[in-house]
Amino acid sequence: MIIVVAALGGLTIQSMQVKLSERKFTIEALESSVGELEAEIQSLTEANEEYSRRCSEYEELIRIYEENFHALEEELINSRANASVLESRLHSIMLLVLTRTQPPQVLPRKPVFYIGEILAFEIIYDFPLYDSSIMVWDPDGALIWEADPLFEWIQLPDGPWVVTFYNQVVDEEPMLFEEEMPVGNYTWSFIYGDVTCTGGEFSVLEYES
Repeated sequence: MIIVVAALGGLTIQSMQVKLSERKFTIEALESSVGELEAEIQSLTEANEEYSRRCSEYEELIRIYEENFHALEEELINSRANASVLESRLHSIMLLVLTRTQPPQVLPRKPVFYIGEILAFEIIYDFPLYDSSIMVWDPDGALIWEADPLFEWIQLPDGPWVVTFYNQVVDEEPMLFEEEMPVGNYTWSFIYGDVTCTGGEFSVLEYES
């Protein structure tokens, strides 16, 4: 009886030792897993910090790029505007030189007008002289008309540019010789900028029925 109990007791102690060994192995495995997880978490944390640092660097680079881009864009716009102004000035200077050396062809549409008729000119040139104008003085030397700037020029099929009669107005009204206006010799000038390109005379007579 005693031998049997001892044998059973020995088996129980042995079983417990095995179980303890198994549990110890399990705990060591868990501790190892926890260590691996902690190392992985540490690695992920460092990677996240590196990612955040690089994001900050990229954001700074983007900010610098945007600032420089807007500055360059503004500089480009100003350069284009300056180039346009310069081109316009050079064009005006060129035309001023041309109008001095080779003035446009400008003549009244007829040499004699009558009271009640409308004054107009035949204007022809190789280039459109935008912003040009016509000034007219009566026989007493009084300025009676300064035409609106001639903005509308039409190019003919053979090349020259002309201004139509209906575009030659003063305050959008035609230059009409009214009854109270004096008869006699009128003078006129075609002006472009500060240059009087050409001029001449025409006569105004009483209307004959």
